Amino acid sequence: MENRYITETMQRDYRDYLEEEEKSRNTIEKYMRDIRAFRVWLSDRPLSRQELLAYKETLKKDYAVRSINSMLSSINSFLRHYGWTDCCVRQMRVQNQVFCTQERELSKEEYRRLVAAARRSDVVFLCLGLNATLEGEEGDAANSYAGADRKDLGLPDPQCRLLKAVCETGTPVVLLVASGGAVSLPYAQEHCA
Repeated sequence: MENRYITETMQRDYRDYLEEEEKSRNTIEKYMRDIRAFRVWLSDRPLSRQELLAYKETLKKDYAVRSINSMLSSINSFLRHYGWTDCCVRQMRVQNQVFCTQERELSKEEYRRLVAAARRSDVVFLCLGLNATLEGEEGDAANSYAGADRKDLGLPDPQCRLLKAVCETGTPVVLLVASGGAVSLPYAQEHCA
């Protein structure tokens, strides 16, 4: 196998290809940044599957799995464009978390601070919603019991308690809900601005 190197000319040509494919400016910049970083990491070494696997291992030290997969996707796309599919590597497996980790839950102190801040405010913009764990597709661990259908269309109980506590401060509340599906909000309809 001949030695393969990523050149600046190849990078420019690939950028042109992405533009012809009508990729967004941000997508193009992200792909090019990922490819440049890999090229810098390679230094003067020729490109090979083993090198990309080593790069993948290096990324594990500093990045989350989804970030690494995003970078590998950029690099693999570049390699496929040049017919170097033998150098492509698999993305890392992502294991969905069924429940939020403890550090993502509000502590009692954080909860109290939010309610106290609401009391001192003229208006509260409260952002609540559902994440992919709660709205996952059929077969996801959190929804497999219901064939991907939620049993309850309301917000999770901790969010409902927070909404109620903030509304009870008497401060007008504007509720912003992030969700990929329907959410039943009877309390909010009665108590939010």
